[in-house]
Amino acid sequence: MGPNGAQHLFTSLANNTTLTNLNISGNNIGAKGAQALGSFLEKSTTLESLNVFGNEIKDSGVVPIANALKSNKALKTINFGATHIGAEGVSAIAKSLESNSSLTTINIMINTAGDKGAEGLANALKVNKSLTYIDLAHNLIGKKGAEAFLSVGSHPTLRQLTLAGNLSIPNEMLEKVAKAFL
Repeated sequence: MGPNGAQHLFTSLANNTTLTNLNISGNNIGAKGAQALGSFLEKSTTLESLNVFGNEIKDSGVVPIANALKSNKALKTINFGATHIGAEGVSAIAKSLESNSSLTTINIMINTAGDKGAEGLANALKVNKSLTYIDLAHNLIGKKGAEAFLSVGSHPTLRQLTLAGNLSIPNEMLEKVAKAFL
């Protein structure tokens, strides 16, 4: 598909009122295509599930999507896995979660959120009461990121927080995080 194809796709979907599930994984939409996706999400009232796994959208591409999530009231599930986003992009997503009340599932696995991104998501959980599932597997998160989730304490809706593959988090810290969210 590429960035130009993504722009054409999202332009053609601008007035769509029936699409509920969109999987564009592995289509190399890049940051340019992600900007078009952000514009589409600002207007979408029916899309409930979005999968952009494996698209190299990077931090610059995720920012317009995150901005759209602030006002989008339909989207329930989003998969940002393996999209080459780092702490800046994950922090933008986290900021949007502070005002988004429709998302229940967010997958950010296989990126580079690091401690800074994890801290942003933990802070968002202090406000967001709709998320039930967060996947942060393989995100270069260490002890500080895990401690940030501990600071949240128990959460009324979160049922699963995946931190697998973050090898810098000591096992005893993982046990504490697991107990905190039981």
